[in-house]
Amino acid sequence: MNSLASLFARSIDLSDFPDPEQLWAAIPGGGGAYALCDAHDRLILLATAQSLRRTIKHRLSEPPPDAARTKRADLAAVTRRIRWSPAHSRFESTLVYYRLARTLHPNRYRKLIGFGPAWFIHVDPQAPLPRFEPTSRVYQQPGMYWGPYATRGDAAEVVADLEDLFDLCRYHDILDKSPRGQACAYFEMGKCPAPCDGSVPAETYSSQHCDPARAFLWGNRARQIDHWRRLMDAAARDLAFERAAVLKSRIERAHGPTPPKHAFARDADDFNYLVVQRAGGTSWLRPFFVTCGRIETTDPVRRKTLSEVLPSWCRALDAQYRHGPGDLDALQRSEQTWLISHFLFQGNSAPGCFLHQSQLDPEVAALQRLYEAFPARARRPKNSLANPAVADNMSPDGLPPAVNGTAHPDHSTDNDHPEPDHT
Repeated sequence: MNSLASLFARSIDLSDFPDPEQLWAAIPGGGGAYALCDAHDRLILLATAQSLRRTIKHRLSEPPPDAARTKRADLAAVTRRIRWSPAHSRFESTLVYYRLARTLHPNRYRKLIGFGPAWFIHVDPQAPLPRFEPTSRVYQQPGMYWGPYATRGDAAEVVADLEDLFDLCRYHDILDKSPRGQACAYFEMGKCPAPCDGSVPAETYSSQHCDPARAFLWGNRARQIDHWRRLMDAAARDLAFERAAVLKSRIERAHGPTPPKHAFARDADDFNYLVVQRAGGTSWLRPFFVTCGRIETTDPVRRKTLSEVLPSWCRALDAQYRHGPGDLDALQRSEQTWLISHFLFQGNSAPGCFLHQSQLDPEVAALQRLYEAFPARARRPKNSLANPAVADNMSPDGLPPAVNGTAHPDHSTDNDHPEPDHT
């Protein structure tokens, strides 16, 4: 296990602050992830907060008289050191906490983090009999991935649509027995060519059913629709009206409106985003570069310099993509893709700005999106609290945002581990 000193940016010993008020003043009012440690620097609690000062003060205050009834732990009795890493947005806090929890609680961090799996559709075109399956294990198996989707059910619905449109096998347990399987009822209904029992060779099934389905899902719909239309016209000329009706129905389904569940779906090898978040105060911004599950960051910049730094951010994103995942294993890439998807699915309520790589060209449009996401803050008079405008902008800790580092309210998340941990 990594030492706590190497994982957290800052720390203080409670013994250095006999006056509690001095202790609270030494803790920043901004957000981040923090750890409470005992006299031997062993972890007691790991959590996040949007106001470190307020949350830690609450954690270390004397338990209420009914503490025995509420089972609130007396953390003040065992805490001797506080460590923390600052974060200035919900996104950054989530990322910092995830990485800390993954290191400090390797066997149970998935139960502690505040986001769950994102779902993709996986297919391996090189398999003898390709199959489309929902999975959350993106990047962990050979083949191609399409997503993300918010739920397994959303991904399964897309697979079911492909099965209907392209007459794909629906029972993979039977397909695994090919060519000695027993054809199911879908073969009798003319909705599957039955590669399971050898009615159609595996190569034909792959090239005439699976490959078109994959091309269709990956965005090449116009060509497939045109192919169906030609087949429909031919069936009509041959007076095969039932077949023509089936093809017409497929064309209508393919032309239908795109459901919201597809809003962020794309090839997982194209899961590349520039994420920009607040970085403290009212004018600082920090970029995060997301490429296929890898998340890196660099120094924050002033909002007024966006037009100057955006080209370098775009180049950094391109370079990171070309460099690949680095030393990240497939599981961590998968989980960090879940993290990004968690915020993408929040839509307009997500913090900061999420720009897909395709939205960075032209840069002028991307710059406009950033200016809209981070509007300039009006200057406020340098008056006392008697000025209502200043009073309304005070943080919960009583400090102006420029001093406090954030204007967010306290947010002690559920991402904590209150029981002592001496591993």
